[in-house]
Amino acid sequence: MSTRMPLAGLESSGADARMRSHRAPYASITRDRRWALDVLQDKGFCYDSSIFPTKNSLYGFCRAPRFPYRPITGTRFVEFPLSRVRIVGLKIPIAGGFYLRTLPYWFVRWASPASIRKDSRQSSTCTPGNWI
Repeated sequence: MSTRMPLAGLESSGADARMRSHRAPYASITRDRRWALDVLQDKGFCYDSSIFPTKNSLYGFCRAPRFPYRPITGTRFVEFPLSRVRIVGLKIPIAGGFYLRTLPYWFVRWASPASIRKDSRQSSTCTPGNWI
């Protein structure tokens, strides 16, 4: 995982704000890639939202908490996992542009409040490309 190019690009653009949060493509921090959180923290990031507490062929960390937590002991670094809802024992993702585009509207409308009632919080991501 390289943070060098994106950070250098922002610095050369004259951006004044220090980057504090991170989101890996495809929520790709898995159990086997937890080391990436240490790298992010070492680079000065304070927050991440790259863990999906579910599992599919591309990503997922089934046993990760559903709610914000501190994955690196003794630090202030916080992970904000993407939201999912449990239905009949299955952990169904409901966060992110792909799921918002492909799941039926009635399901997203039902699942989002169900997730919120359970956890009192929800996290999702959208980018401009999700709406084109």
